[in-house]
Amino acid sequence: ANSPMMSFFYKYDAPEYKKYMNKEGEYKPDNIVWHQENNTYLFSYGLGAVIVLIGLFIALYPLFPALSAVGSFLAFIMSLVTLS
Repeated sequence: ANSPMMSFFYKYDAPEYKKYMNKEGEYKPDNIVWHQENNTYLFSYGLGAVIVLIGLFIALYPLFPALSAVGSFLAFIMSLVTLS
């Protein structure tokens, strides 16, 4: 929510996000609805799919070394984005 590189995916601003944070295992229906409207879950699923795909690219090194190099480069770029 606070990343300038990722904040354009969300509907609401970062300061408002803190009011709707859930502790792990906590169930608050109002917060869930807010996150669905904010596209938080959609973004999370998409990011998870990209991370798994990058991992698969890297794991394919024995068969496709060039694809593995692309996966390694993407993992490096992703690590730089998370630092911002």
